[in-house]
Amino acid sequence: MFQIPKTQLRITYPVTLEELKEALAREKNPKIRERIRIIMHIKQGLSGRKTARLMGLSRDTISRWVKRFNENGFDGLHDKPRKGGEPKIDPQKIIDILEKDPREFGYNIEG
Repeated sequence: MFQIPKTQLRITYPVTLEELKEALAREKNPKIRERIRIIMHIKQGLSGRKTARLMGLSRDTISRWVKRFNENGFDGLHDKPRKGGEPKIDPQKIIDILEKDPREFGYNIEG
């Protein structure tokens, strides 16, 4: 039976454990703090599987953040901007509607 060799995750980006601890202490965003902890665990020699179990995440998630950190350092731990679809209605039109009196829409209110 053919076995896929297990590859140990490694931190290849030049960073010390002390630098990771300092970054963790400075960081306010909980998502980024979690990602720094992932990198710290791997840097200390913990396997991806054990790190995933410890952090309550999937091994794929651990691998993704290690890969992004190795490629881009601390910048890689931040979410990439996401593109959304174009608004179906002009935001100014929404503001204009909300600023109108409800009676203009047939609501019988006393104010």
